[in-house]
Order: sequence, then structure tokens, then C-alpha cells
Amino acid sequence: CNDGSIRLVGGTNSKEGRVEVCSGGVWGTVCDDFWDNTDASVVCKQLGYHSGTAFGSAYFGQGTGSIVMDNTHCNGTESLLKNCTHITEHNCNHNEDAGVKCVLCVAGSIRLFNGSHDWEGRVEVCVNESWGTVCDNNWDSTDAAVVCKLLGWGTSGTALSNAYFGQGTGSILLDNVQCTGTEQLLTNCRHSTTHNCGHSKDAGVACHVCTPGTVRLVNGSNSIEGRVELCHNGRWGTVCDDSWDNTDASVVCRQLGYGPGTAFYDAYFGQGTGSVVIDDVDCNGSESYLTNCTHTTEHNCNDKEVAGIRCSFINISTNPASNQLSSILVPVAISLLLMLLVVLAVALFVACFIIKKRRNRKQLTRRIESNSSLFSKSNKENIYSSSSNKNVEISTEYMIQLSSCIIPGSSISMQETVGQGEFGIVYRGVMTKKDQMSQAVAVKTLKGFYNKIDIDSLLDECITMMSFDNLNWSYGVLCWEVFSLGRVPYPGLDPVGVVELLDAGGRLQNPNNEACSQEIYSLMMSCWSESPDDRPAFSDLVSSVNALIGPLADYVSGLH
Repeated sequence: CNDGSIRLVGGTNSKEGRVEVCSGGVWGTVCDDFWDNTDASVVCKQLGYHSGTAFGSAYFGQGTGSIVMDNTHCNGTESLLKNCTHITEHNCNHNEDAGVKCVLCVAGSIRLFNGSHDWEGRVEVCVNESWGTVCDNNWDSTDAAVVCKLLGWGTSGTALSNAYFGQGTGSILLDNVQCTGTEQLLTNCRHSTTHNCGHSKDAGVACHVCTPGTVRLVNGSNSIEGRVELCHNGRWGTVCDDSWDNTDASVVCRQLGYGPGTAFYDAYFGQGTGSVVIDDVDCNGSESYLTNCTHTTEHNCNDKEVAGIRCSFINISTNPASNQLSSILVPVAISLLLMLLVVLAVALFVACFIIKKRRNRKQLTRRIESNSSLFSKSNKENIYSSSSNKNVEISTEYMIQLSSCIIPGSSISMQETVGQGEFGIVYRGVMTKKDQMSQAVAVKTLKGFYNKIDIDSLLDECITMMSFDNLNWSYGVLCWEVFSLGRVPYPGLDPVGVVELLDAGGRLQNPNNEACSQEIYSLMMSCWSESPDDRPAFSDLVSSVNALIGPLADYVSGLH
């Protein structure tokens, strides 16, 4: 025999018996001191079975050879019994010979066979300690998702049929499987045990696993915070919080498309259920991915040492590689183009503003006539459902709040058009109320039919409405687009998010490149002052821009 090989002797079948180990080319027995089910399972796995139960006191009869192992202690991960901790000296007799009973599989367990990866393959299920296949009648993605969740390969999968991963050889144990998606075992799904299938209809799955190196945030109150989980070998795992700091957190936030982040420790967002994937993370802040940071894959962490983060909502960063490329191009081509763009932008902006103002004056009279119904004696009478001409039933709660915002059309004098969008027109106007001073307002009109949801959504806008000096404010945004070299303002935010950001005092961040100096950015910020009185006059803006462009021209000249 080969040293380290094992066999079972004295049982009623091949799955049970007295454990004998080959040592020095001779078979010997194992003493049952400290013999337990973990040791038995290592024996069974070495023989190709699933797990085992330990027996002592020569349950399967006494051996006749030497006693070659004693005080055996396995941790369960060993592939060979001889790799477990043990001693070769003993104080045993053969009436203490150890034995095992192995099982081929646990009832209801499943496995994937013959796939290219661990997360795909032919589905095989254990029934009565035997592996068998599943017929693909009614096999669908819900059934596949149950299989993937049970095996720890994500929460969804693709159902494959017609023996996509090859034909099995065992019994066909399940047919017409119909899972709801919540089952803890595949055998708990509705199914039939009789079938009319051949192995050419064996069912398979390809689980939808995460991409290695990707990160996600779990268990936060919103999308920009949570426990950090990292994809490793198709499964999500946690990050140990040893040495975890704000620099590490900011790298994760950048990878997710957010701004700088704050580090959290001690499982602040929960402990998680996956394994600890990396430890001792040490980022320098320039990395594009968390896995690029210095780290170890071995750890000494418990389930309470889990890292978390909270990111800032605005993505003020770009990919470091892109920044590096931009910094190379800016000194020559971009700087020259920048000065030209600023001059052209100012000229075009003024010209377009004048043309638009003249055009809107001509359209104003026609729009007042065609939309006169918007200013009838009751706002509610002018709101119609998209499905019929019946009045929309607005909730009592909204009507109470809305009543304080309804203004009779006779109190509004509309002037030029400010803007026109997909859902209506915004006019500049003057509101005059009894015993009150006249007040400049913005008037939003609606076109077409609107349903209840549209009406309800108007209330918050009415209540939180703010007034901005559009000329200076828009010019500041235009400058930001130019000096940021064409980046999109407010990336990742929908219109509601932009309003919430501005209302909270948030503004576009400094582009942080060589083209945009602090003086230029300060000029932009002055355009976005909350009070229109604090914003500079447009003529002052033009002269300030000309003064600030001068150093850029000197900078470019110095390059030649």
C-alpha cells in the first residue's frame, strides 16, 4: 500500500468500517482517543464521500496489525488523515480501534457538475444518499436562482436546459420543478419524482456572480454609505478594519463614482455574512481600485472588525489616468483653446440672450391667449386627468397645503419667457396682492393633460421655490464647464437632487486642474451667491475674466 492511504474494513458495505491506515507499506489501525466526527469526515472525504460519523471501541471489530495513530485531531480542512495532528506512540489496545460510517451526500444538498467554473454546471441533487439529475421541464430562472443562493453564488442565475453541461449518469430524481424563490432546499420546491425524461434533458445553471475586484456598500441608509464588501472568486466578502482610514475610504468612494469618504469601524453597518477577504489595507489615495492598495489576504479579524464608509454625494474626481493625461495636454493645446472658448462663449451668450428675449416677446401674446384657461378663477378647475376630462381627486392633505399657494391669475402680470421645457413654459412676471408691494416672480405653466401624481409633485416645488439671477448664475455654470475642460455639471444628480444640493448650500466643486486657478473659481462662486444682490454685475464679470486670462496667456508663452 501507499503511505497515507486508508481503507474501511469490517463494515456491511463500502461506506463503513474500521479505519486502517497504510504506514511503512503495512496496514495499521487508529486508536479512538479523541476520535470524533470531524476526524471521521476527513476519512470519508479522502475516500470520496461527503461526511462521516465516528465510532470507537472496535465497533467494526478488532484489527490485527500495528496501531499507527493515536490522539488524532483534525480541523476539517485536511485532504488526508495523516495530515491531521496525531502521535505515533500510543497506550491503546485493538479494543479501542476507531471506525466510521460515511455518507455519499446529505439529503437535499445540491452540487454543480461539469461546468467551466465553480458557479455553473449540471444540477445534481442528493436523495436517499444518492446523487441524481433534474429534468428541465418547467425549469426557469426562479429555480436557477434558488440553486445559486443555496450554493452561495449570488442571488440569481440563468436556467440552462437540454443537457447544456453534458448528460449525467445517475437517476433523474426531480421533474417539473416550480420554485417560488424563497425555498431553503431545492427539494422544498414543488416537483414530481416521476418523469418522462432522458438525460438529454438534464437541467443546468450559470449563476450570476460578481466581478472580481468590484466593491459594493451594504446596509447603509442610502446608496453612499454602508459596509464595504469586495468580490473575490465570485463571492462577496468583507474588509477587516485594521489600519482602515479615510484615505482607504476615499479610494472605495472613487471606485464607486462618488466623492471623498469617511472611514467607519467595528461593524458600524453590520457584521456581514461572507468571509474576510482582505486585511491591513493601506492606500496612498491615487488608486483606482481598492485591490490596487497594499493589503494582505490573511487576517486575524473577528466578525466585529468590519470596515464601512460614508461617501460625499458629488463625484468631484475623475479617473487618475484621465487626470494624468489631461495634465499633459493642458500646457499646450488646451490652454490656447481655452482662451478662444472664453471669448466666443461670452459673445455667443450675449447674442443668444438678446435674440431669445426678442423672440419670446413676440410669442408671449400668443401664449397668453392660447393658455388663458390657466388663469381662470379656480386653479383646481384647470387640472385634468390624462385618461378623461374629469377633475383629478387631489388628497385632502395636499389641498390644505396647496390652498396657501394658490394665486388668482388676476394678480399675475407675465413678462418675457425665461425658459421652455418638455412639460411647460416659465415666464418672468410681477405679482401684485392687495395691501402688499409688487413682487418679481417666476410663473410656471403646464401644457397637456396631467394625472394625480403630476399635481401632487407640484406642491413641493411651489413651497420650496427660489429666485435666481439667471444671467449671472448661468454664466458661472458656463465658466465652470469651460474651465473644467468640458465636464458635465452635477454628475450623477437628477433635477430633484440638484435642487436639494443648491438649497443646502452646495455648489459645483473646483475642477482642480491647471486651467482653473483659485481666482477663476472664486469668480464662479461669486456668480452663485444665494442673494442676487451679492452677485457681480455682468460687465464686471467680463472685465474680471479678461484680467484673469492674462496669466494664462503668459503661461502658454513661457512654454515655447
